[in-house]
Amino acid sequence: MAYNRVIKDLNGLSPGDFLALLAESFLIEETTEKAPRRRGEFLMYVDGTWYRLVFRQPIDRQSDTVARLDVSILQKICFRVHFGNNRSADRRANRFVGGKRGAEELEKMVDTGDAKLAFSMYQPQWTTC
Repeated sequence: MAYNRVIKDLNGLSPGDFLALLAESFLIEETTEKAPRRRGEFLMYVDGTWYRLVFRQPIDRQSDTVARLDVSILQKICFRVHFGNNRSADRRANRFVGGKRGAEELEKMVDTGDAKLAFSMYQPQWTTC
């Protein structure tokens, strides 16, 4: 199952300002899809619209197993870069919503004001040694 994330507040940023900051690290396009098709791709729901985000730079997939997960990369590049490298950033960004609950639950959380935006993540692919 996917390790989806929601963000409760944008640290004083408007959704448009946050999208502009994300554009520094990601290619962004509107989409009607609600789940990523592959690793390294994220879908974000904000203000009633889904966006596809793809990293502009190649992703380092040579580090340890946990660091290679998309959710770890999103945490490092998106949340910490744009919210600051501190514990309050973690509290804003680390709200987990299980993939079993689906994209509709992510939309509901944002649409009702329980969260400012949501990320639909690609499910991790575990391999054995």
